Formats: sequence, structure tokens, C-alpha cells
Amino acid sequence: PVAGDTDIMLVPTIEVGNGIGKCLTYMADAKSAGIIMGAKAPVVLVSRADSHESKLYSIALGSVIAANR
Repeated sequence: PVAGDTDIMLVPTIEVGNGIGKCLTYMADAKSAGIIMGAKAPVVLVSRADSHESKLYSIALGSVIAANR
């Protein structure tokens, strides 16, 4: 158990984020969405192993961020 309910996790590198994301997805049945910030527009980041639900969440998150820029 952790204190609170995490909505966003920031990681220093894509490798660290990948490891944490895979661990949460496979061991804790977490739902996730991934984007890369810093470009002119958010870059949607999905894996071939991601569920259709996770891919949809990533696209939706990228759309919301792009619309609010």
C-alpha cells in the first residue's frame, strides 16, 4: 500500500518509465496511458503488448493535452 492515489508518474528516462509501467501493468493490473512531452505536440507512446484499452487511453490523453496547449 502507498499513501494516496497516484494519477501521474514522472520518470527521468524512457527505460525507467518502461520498467515501472510494465511492472504495474503485469503485477498490479494497473491501467495506463503514455505520452512523451517536449515536442510541438504530445507524442503518443504505446507498446505492441498494450491492451486496446491502454492504447485508447494514450490517444485520449494526447488529444486532451494537445487541445489545451
